[in-house]
Amino acid sequence: MSNSNITVTPAVESDIEAVATLQFRSHTISFAEFARPEWVATRQIGEYLEKWAEYIRDEEKDQTVFVARENGIIIGMVSVDGPTGEGEFGTYAHLNGMHVEPDRRGGGIGRLLMAAAADHIKSRDYQHTMLGCLESNTYARKFYEKSGWRAVRFSNEEPYGWTYIYQYDPPYFV
Repeated sequence: MSNSNITVTPAVESDIEAVATLQFRSHTISFAEFARPEWVATRQIGEYLEKWAEYIRDEEKDQTVFVARENGIIIGMVSVDGPTGEGEFGTYAHLNGMHVEPDRRGGGIGRLLMAAAADHIKSRDYQHTMLGCLESNTYARKFYEKSGWRAVRFSNEEPYGWTYIYQYDPPYFV
């Protein structure tokens, strides 16, 4: 997938540091606008490096990280896990870790990542896709709702706080 000189591909082992750094930057810069300050202050790059090394290297689970690159530099990411559950209407995937470089938000990178995730989910024939989004993250909530997601549950999930749980059903994302 591409948009001018932006390409979206699955992450590989050599992307671990860039993926971890992107999520760390997103959590400490973008999330600082709406997340609890004490949560933001506890972020440590080492934890992100560990998490993404394990995630990207694990070949036993159906999980993929998609990265958006511009001129070879990772500027966005999203991960897809599945199947993460079995509901009344079939299996569902979990979309998580959607992050775009803080100074690049609003430029269509999220849409490219969402399209890659949708193609991946569709190829595995999941009946539903779920994601969580903090209530206070109105920027992301607008993005998801504009993309066709609908809130199906609202819960207090610590340590983050109030969270909307979104669901998307076929025909997949717009």
